[in-house]
Amino acid sequence: MANDFIDYNSLGQHPYVNEEIASDIEKGYWADSLFDFYTGSGADRVIRQYKITDLSPFTARLKGKSYGDGVTGNANIADNLDEMDWYARTLSPEVIANGFQSEIDIYSNTKNIDFVKECKENLIQWFAERSDRFIIANLTNNLTNVVCASAAAANGIHPYVAGNSVKDMCTKVSKGDVCSVESIRRLIFCAKNGIGLDGKESFVVKPTRVQVRTIGDAQFISKVYLLFIDSYQAEQLKSDPEWKQMQAVNHNQGLEHSFFTGFLGKIDNCWIVELPTWSKEQAGLLHSEVDNNQFAKYVNKDAELVSVNDYHGNNQATSIGFLLGASACIYANNGNIRLLTQKADMNRKTLVAADKIIGVRKAVFDAIKSGGNHNSIYHGKDFGVIGYITSKE
Repeated sequence: MANDFIDYNSLGQHPYVNEEIASDIEKGYWADSLFDFYTGSGADRVIRQYKITDLSPFTARLKGKSYGDGVTGNANIADNLDEMDWYARTLSPEVIANGFQSEIDIYSNTKNIDFVKECKENLIQWFAERSDRFIIANLTNNLTNVVCASAAAANGIHPYVAGNSVKDMCTKVSKGDVCSVESIRRLIFCAKNGIGLDGKESFVVKPTRVQVRTIGDAQFISKVYLLFIDSYQAEQLKSDPEWKQMQAVNHNQGLEHSFFTGFLGKIDNCWIVELPTWSKEQAGLLHSEVDNNQFAKYVNKDAELVSVNDYHGNNQATSIGFLLGASACIYANNGNIRLLTQKADMNRKTLVAADKIIGVRKAVFDAIKSGGNHNSIYHGKDFGVIGYITSKE
């Protein structure tokens, strides 16, 4: 929460004032973020934060599941030791910064403009949008598993044909292949049962922990999947007769969580959350018609960049939603924003800027061998993300 008792006139004179404003910006931008509820330092959070102190390449590590049989009775443990596989992803952090310069102080005073306070509000908005774009762009880039909606298919999704790539699957999406309860159920089934792009068994996407506080200050924690859909997909879902029937039975499931921004409802223990659609004006979920240059600049430079236009359908634009589980995204940062201030133009103007070290990348783990499994099912695949591709109409 913002500090309403900051003496903005003391900016630059007392270090604690700069620190308080910087802290307000840090708290404010997370409060404004689309992903505030889903972020934390634990392995069971969607956006997993890591503390860094400089721009050195950072490697996040996560353990794979142990598959050994162990021993029973009087057998020696050493005769049947298990293997421990670690999976890692390296990213390169960068400094992001923005700032403003005032008019001469006399003009600001005449117009009754509190320049520093106005800067703080704009910086909160700027960091929130920048952060959200980093997260969405990196989660969307180079998806290794997708589910593509089909209005004609028996189970609501386009079938995999041997040799199909993600791009090939997306190309099957035609006008009319819209978001539906049926296709979402199949998407959730793939996450719960570890079904890969090829329809074969892979690894299960682990549910994430969501912790929210209600208006009455009650708190609840749930282990769920999260499906983020854009405004086009949300309207399509609301038009699905099966969804309407579900809402009639559970008429208050959206209202009871009204504090939860964008919450639409639940399907098979998966929360459906509506996010905005990506545009020049706002961060949001991507679609296949987004200018690739506007998308690419937010993707971590260590990642293999794949054009967002590769998700385009059969002469049809597509919406790119995604189901997320635990540890889907790595978010390394140095903690609080740093506020920078100085006087300019013979002390007549004020410069206010802020910077922060951030490195964001999707968790796609490479195997670090420790005894080791050279054919890991995790290797080179998205750890906690499945794309959900539908016709944008």
